[in-house]
Amino acid sequence: GPDHDGMYSFNSPVEEQWVHHALMDVILAHNILLTDDRIDSCKIGICGISWGSVIVSLAIGYDNRYAFAIPLYGSAFLGYQTKVITDIFRKKKVKELWSAEDRIDKVHFPVLWLCALKDSAFCCYSNSRSYLATKKEGSYLSIQADMIHCHGAAWGREESYRFADCVLQGKLPFIKAVTEPQGFEHVHFKIEIPKDFENVFVRLVYLKEPFTYAESGEPLFEYHTAQAVLDGDTVTAEIPKDVCSYFIEMSGESGGERMVSTTSLVMREES
Repeated sequence: GPDHDGMYSFNSPVEEQWVHHALMDVILAHNILLTDDRIDSCKIGICGISWGSVIVSLAIGYDNRYAFAIPLYGSAFLGYQTKVITDIFRKKKVKELWSAEDRIDKVHFPVLWLCALKDSAFCCYSNSRSYLATKKEGSYLSIQADMIHCHGAAWGREESYRFADCVLQGKLPFIKAVTEPQGFEHVHFKIEIPKDFENVFVRLVYLKEPFTYAESGEPLFEYHTAQAVLDGDTVTAEIPKDVCSYFIEMSGESGGERMVSTTSLVMREES
């Protein structure tokens, strides 16, 4: 097949495009695993990082036989901002051929949408939309406030390993927002907390400005934090008047590791 070309062969016949071959290879690999008697076919998951997460987000719309999926950094609904990777998804032909959101309703297993708030290649707005589109399947969102975009940073997060283990064991992996916060004044919502979580902590993470990026992809915005209150299973927070967008970060410690999940991103222009 053709070499990775960042989807810029979109004017070529579909069967000659890199992304077509990447998707076919992923599905073929899954088929091979499913025929191996040494493997429990009910416990196969898929994970991809960066461009790999783009392929994962597409593949799970075509192949719904997985037990879970973990796209790291990327997601569906790309092209929200013109940046290093998502710029290509603003092109009409690419949107027509390779928009993962067009098949996201075919996903019938849990997905962990783990991303970086100040990513140089993706915007967490896209991850949030992907999370909301798959939440009913047991999906989670984890917007990492301080994670950079690189393979080592993604591999180093313990959330993906715990998510896989807990899904296969039928356990609650992270703190779960039963309902999502809305509005820009006083928010409150219910959560569920894993039984093994200790030192549970919640906080408001917000932006005072829109998501803007340099041509290089460097984020030009800063984030801020404020206290949120946890009372039993209820989280409350007061949203400052100058907030442009926000989410609630929810974390707890298990086995000496702090696991982070978040609510969906609330944006003022969408409220």
